[in-house]
Parts: sequence; structure tokens; C-alpha cells
Amino acid sequence: MFDPLLETDPWVQEYGQKREARGKTEGIRQSIEMVVQTRFPHLLDLAMDRVARLQDPAALQRILVAMSAAQNERKAQRYLQSLRDEE
Repeated sequence: MFDPLLETDPWVQEYGQKREARGKTEGIRQSIEMVVQTRFPHLLDLAMDRVARLQDPAALQRILVAMSAAQNERKAQRYLQSLRDEE
């Protein structure tokens, strides 16, 4: 049975938001994995290592766009390696 009080509970709202954010980051990670696997399979381990710790959906989205737009494997690799420098 649905309790309308739960909908207004701050803890329930925060929990729902965190769960939604986790789902979004996982979805972007999976997209990065598919793009890299398709375009630059030799870089898959490096890419997944770089995105494993990231929790910011915007940062993950930038990586997804960069991997999609990279002109070649060398440029993609340089981009991924630069991510470590930013940590």
C-alpha cells in the first residue's frame, strides 16, 4: 500500500535522488564502455580504469563525448591519460 507521507519524507526524497544519480552514472559508464570497445578496443582497460572512480555525471558525459569525437586512437589515449593528471 502507498503511503503519501513517504513521498514528502526528506530521507525518502534524498534516497531517491541518490539512487537516480547512481543509475545515471552507471548508464553513462556503460555508454563509454560501448563507445571505447567499438572504436578503440585497445584502450578499454585504460578508459574503464579512468571512469571507475568518477561519480560526477557531467564529468562522465565529457568523457563520453570526447571518446565519441576522438579522431583516432592516439588522441583518445592522450585524452584518457590526461584524466589522471587532473585527479
